[in-house]
Amino acid sequence: MKTRNKILVTILVIVLMIGLVWNMFGPFLFNQTLITGYVKSHADELEQIAQDAGYVRQSEGLIKIQKSVNRPDMVEFWCWSWGLVPSSTYKGFYYSENDEPIPFQGVMQKLTADGNGWAWQEPESDNHGYTEKIMDNWYYYEASF
Repeated sequence: MKTRNKILVTILVIVLMIGLVWNMFGPFLFNQTLITGYVKSHADELEQIAQDAGYVRQSEGLIKIQKSVNRPDMVEFWCWSWGLVPSSTYKGFYYSENDEPIPFQGVMQKLTADGNGWAWQEPESDNHGYTEKIMDNWYYYEASF
């Protein structure tokens, strides 16, 4: 019985350490500069994936790809997320068929100019986000819920 408890404690410690490392280094591994560079260097392949996303939900390594339910002209690529609701953060990029900035997951919030991009904030909530154009039809996003 003692050996079983030691194994369970060891597994728990390993899982907690992985979570800690992910939390500490995730924002640096998936920062705006790296995401933007990835989109620019893989734009042709990503555009084909975005066009195909309307037919099948896909996953490419650590990037999750999903057609927006709220906006059929938007395909999101999730690169990093952390936290539990109501305190989660998401980073990634998206394809905008109409080449217009769109809030995270197509939420129905007004975008306002903010620095080099646009921001949105849900009224009476701490839900907010930021988006910035990378190149034609491609945008970076950050969102917190």
